[in-house]
Amino acid sequence: MSISQLSWGLVAIGAVIVGYLAESYSISFSLDL
Repeated sequence: MSISQLSWGLVAIGAVIVGYLAESYSISFSLDL
C-alpha cells in the first residue's frame, strides 16, 4: 500500500513538473514569437 502511495506521489510530482515546464516553454515560445 505504501508503494502504491509512493508511486502515486511520484506521478503527481512528475505531472506538476511537466506542467510547469510546458507552461514555461509555451510562455517563452509566445515571447519569442
